[in-house]
Amino acid sequence: MKRLHYKSLSLHQKIELIKEVDCGGKRKDIAAKFGIPQSTLTTIYKCKENIITCLNDAPNLKVRKRLRTAKNLELDKAVTVFINEAREKNVPLTGEIIKGKAKRFSDLMNIGNFTGSSGWLSRYKKRHGLKWKCLAGDSAGAKLTVAREWMQQYCKQILSEYDASDIFNGDETGLLYRCFPGKSMVFDNDNCKNGKRAKDRITIMLCCNMSGSELLKPLVIGYSQKPRCFKHVKSLPVEYHWNKKAWMTTRIFEKWIIELDDKFQKENRQVAFFFDNCSAHSKQIQCHLSSITLHFFPPNLTSVLQPMDLGIIRSVKAHYRNEIVLNLISEIENNSPISKISLLQCINNISKIWEQKVTPEIIQNCYRKAGFIECLSVGSEDSTSLSDGQQNLDYLCTLNHDNSNPIFQNYVDVDSNLTISPFLTDEELVQSITKCDNNDVEITETSILETSVPFVKHQDAKNSIMTLLTYVEQSENVPKHIFTHINEIRCFLNC
Repeated sequence: MKRLHYKSLSLHQKIELIKEVDCGGKRKDIAAKFGIPQSTLTTIYKCKENIITCLNDAPNLKVRKRLRTAKNLELDKAVTVFINEAREKNVPLTGEIIKGKAKRFSDLMNIGNFTGSSGWLSRYKKRHGLKWKCLAGDSAGAKLTVAREWMQQYCKQILSEYDASDIFNGDETGLLYRCFPGKSMVFDNDNCKNGKRAKDRITIMLCCNMSGSELLKPLVIGYSQKPRCFKHVKSLPVEYHWNKKAWMTTRIFEKWIIELDDKFQKENRQVAFFFDNCSAHSKQIQCHLSSITLHFFPPNLTSVLQPMDLGIIRSVKAHYRNEIVLNLISEIENNSPISKISLLQCINNISKIWEQKVTPEIIQNCYRKAGFIECLSVGSEDSTSLSDGQQNLDYLCTLNHDNSNPIFQNYVDVDSNLTISPFLTDEELVQSITKCDNNDVEITETSILETSVPFVKHQDAKNSIMTLLTYVEQSENVPKHIFTHINEIRCFLNC
């Protein structure tokens, strides 16, 4: 038997080797393909989790052949989270700042004999591919140039390995779900950190694939585990979580992504998921995933690279605000008192809009605008909802004898700067790294409790669906799918 010469594989080659083993290939054939002994393949595969974690932290180091690990992984992770958050906020960093922050973290973690020396910083830079660069401002042109380079050097190869239906992007947004047009619009660009109006907010995670063929169930984060409006409610069209600030946390993200990975595993799919560098988006969870490969946008470039930020989320908010305006018009025309929007109503509206109003064309246009789909022409965003919303808002002002001429786009963007994840202090960052999460303390103040939903009997539901069927039958030009949906509900109710 011919003796194989020693061969050192790059981290990128090791990732490819691991993928082939995971796909069920024969280890003997895979080892021969990469020109290494089978024993070396086994050794590489045993280090699978460390290799994946290393490349998640520094995806530009694929050409490296040696896997360098830190002496203290928790300290290393804390420094990495700090650097990512600083760059997201355009905070310039120096070596002294990083060394000082690392010393602070080591003290909080009770790590003895750590001095934050220049040697430690040099090793950290090599492990993570950290380089010093001149900051060239935050112009749109500079962002686009860096974004194109990242898309060509890193993202293009990933996209070539997956079908469009298996490439996903997800992002969170804050929503002031009870915000009415008018006086409430003075909250534009408010961080909403304190005060009563902060208690009328939620955080929503929206995810969809590049082809627009699959929109995942929205994830909604509220303040209370069991709001009054959820009384008698046993099923929701969204996935609901809660914590005392209604923020996305590492714990919620990890639970959600693991459950999603189980779903794709049952479907025998391998998918790529793109996220921003929010501190709640845990990179270390990758080692627990078998069907999802996580990829992260470069810091400070999500505004030009993330499809969800290029029109998809704004489309959902535009339709949601339009629903509020239409409900106000209806109540004013019927001389009814202005009703308070419940969290359950908000959830049902978000689910309806996500499933019915966000079309594959809108999604594909936003992915194309981000550079995921190579095409010379870039489609427009969902401008229809904005124009319709402006007309309805103008009519609402007429009913209210209001001559202020509010702009619907400003109403849509009223909560664009809401905080959706914690701005971590040093203590909180260390707690998040060491898995000490005390955020899940239910709020019980009466100011955020809502009216409970009355219990509906089974026979009442049957009567309602039959009444709806009669109404549809008496209407003209009803699409076939309406009857299909009604028949599905009738089967569910056994009527």
